[in-house]
Amino acid sequence: MLISVVIPTYRRQRLLERCLHSLVHQTVDPSSYEIIVADDQASAATERLVQKLGRVYKDHRMVYVPVRLNHGPAAARNQGWRMAQGQIIAF
Repeated sequence: MLISVVIPTYRRQRLLERCLHSLVHQTVDPSSYEIIVADDQASAATERLVQKLGRVYKDHRMVYVPVRLNHGPAAARNQGWRMAQGQIIAF
């Protein structure tokens, strides 16, 4: 895997869903990247959304990373990149 796209989020399901749809509809081969959603103050609704889209777009690797408590986008990004498997990390 070449690229890990880390998306920090906090209770914004509609914007996150738009972002994820955009990522999976690009022209880059799905096997060359993964999508990591780092959910600041972990939310069941966000987890369900990522799991649902992971089932819909089976060719894409989507990972949900719950971040306990609310620490802000930097902490969520940090936790997300720690889970990354790509050689390149994109935020």
